[in-house]
Amino acid sequence: MIQRVLKQAKETLKDLNKNKWHYLYTGILIQLIFGVAGSFILRRIFGFVLLMTGQDNLNNTNLTQILFNPLGLISLIVYLILLVILLFLEYQVFCLIIVATKENKKIAWRELFQPRKVKMNRANFINAYFFLLYVLLTVPIANFGLSTTLTNHLYIPDFITGEWSKSPTSAMMMLVAGAIMIYLAFRFLFVVPLFTLTDTNFPQIFKQSWQLTKGRIIEFLLSFTVVEFVLGLLLVPIYMVIMIIAVLLDMNGTNLFLEGLMLTLLNSTVFVLNLFVKIGIFHLLIQKLPQVSENLPLRPLTTTRKKSSIVLMVLAFGGFYVGQTYQLAILVYNPEMVIVGHRGYVTDAVENSVEGLKAAKKHHADYVELDLLYTKDHQFVVMHDNDLKRLAGVNQKVDEMQAKDVIGLKISQDGHESKIVSMTDYLKVAKQLKMKLILELKPTGKEDDSYVPKFVQELKESGLANQVKIMSLDLPTMRKVEKLAPSLDTGYVIPIQFGHLPNEPVDFYAIEDFSYRPHLAGEVHALKKQLFVWTINSPDKIRHYLQTPIDGLITDELDTTNQTKKELSKEKSYLDRLVDLIQPIQ
Repeated sequence: MIQRVLKQAKETLKDLNKNKWHYLYTGILIQLIFGVAGSFILRRIFGFVLLMTGQDNLNNTNLTQILFNPLGLISLIVYLILLVILLFLEYQVFCLIIVATKENKKIAWRELFQPRKVKMNRANFINAYFFLLYVLLTVPIANFGLSTTLTNHLYIPDFITGEWSKSPTSAMMMLVAGAIMIYLAFRFLFVVPLFTLTDTNFPQIFKQSWQLTKGRIIEFLLSFTVVEFVLGLLLVPIYMVIMIIAVLLDMNGTNLFLEGLMLTLLNSTVFVLNLFVKIGIFHLLIQKLPQVSENLPLRPLTTTRKKSSIVLMVLAFGGFYVGQTYQLAILVYNPEMVIVGHRGYVTDAVENSVEGLKAAKKHHADYVELDLLYTKDHQFVVMHDNDLKRLAGVNQKVDEMQAKDVIGLKISQDGHESKIVSMTDYLKVAKQLKMKLILELKPTGKEDDSYVPKFVQELKESGLANQVKIMSLDLPTMRKVEKLAPSLDTGYVIPIQFGHLPNEPVDFYAIEDFSYRPHLAGEVHALKKQLFVWTINSPDKIRHYLQTPIDGLITDELDTTNQTKKELSKEKSYLDRLVDLIQPIQ
């Protein structure tokens, strides 16, 4: 098997080298057509969907309003159809370019984009559904190069996987589910080549792919790894040469335009390598196809348009240079950003515990975020999960219990132990520590009319009303808080949303990392409000967000955040910023 893997990888790498300029030219066209033009069209249609339904955005609270609106549903269907067509066309181009070079032909672009020639049009809605399902299925193995320009940033949000991984049972379920998805993704590796290069339709395609991959998953995985490893090795000397040139020509890192050029060269190299990894993977798969259709949109290769190819690449590089230089110019450390300890400091203590509060203070958090639940007898306790099984080992729910039965319960997490405390006791400790707080209200649906008034009263009695922020996923609750006590600093927690942030009667928004877009900070600040992002834990993301105009970063990793802040406060040259903006090979 090893010999077979090496032979296949060698043939693929040889083909990539032989046709490198043709692949590069076509890859740039793909980026322009699908990554730029396709994304622009999809954004406009998405905006039309929102316009037809009278919404500013799409999030977890208004999805049903869009689906049950006739105009919204129709426009959403149009959006999904176009998305499927664009995804299919991009995959098709990658497959066609490989077959075309092998047969000494070229892609007939005009024929490819004629509506009557688009294969998805003669495939029924079931086929389109299967194809979209397949694209989603490949998300777990997208890092092998199987994503498209439209799905490069598609992933399962961290707040979903993070919460599931905290419970042993759910973590095991997530692990099993992930393993099954990865296994199925590999068994259906040939779906795209079969659908784009043969006359076979679903579900026969799935069956044939299942047969082609039978007993060969490890072989394909090794082949992909070898190709990606060899191409990745090329990145090291190129990076080193470019960085050495950057240092020699601009030792102090103060020349924006030179450093912009270096950054463009580095990220252009990464783009090329990612492109060749993707083409290499498709090349490995197409080698195994028994046959391809004779009705592909290809035509004989006559003359090569070298001048037009060079002009396109120069223009693309120039546009990329402008964009990269602009990013380099605006990437500035934001020292005013507040750092929020998520549920305290969970590295040294149980989440939402007094010990976690004290640990967060010790590790220099500006705020501590905590969660509040409401007991059956109308008392607030500091706890995230309504179900006590994960931390307390009790198979009961907080909203069904008396406060006396909840407060004092032992809780444990990652070797740390503590006990559940009331909101009142927690606030007393925070006041002694002079620690600012962000209180997240987590209504479960069983709260009565006393819920908000009771909370506001307890908060005012604590003497901390002017030193805390209050937020919730439940917008109606926050509207009630704002109406009853407009002087309180209120916020709306948004886990998933697309489009513009809603202009709600709150003072700040807390948005999940998955939904953050650079333009959102400007929109929020234009409304004279603040923007927080949660939960940022990886070193790379912490470093990234500390150089954005957001107002607050919610994290579990206080030490990493503080260390990164120190580093960024000293790194002010464009060369330092260049290092932060170098894109990894995917």
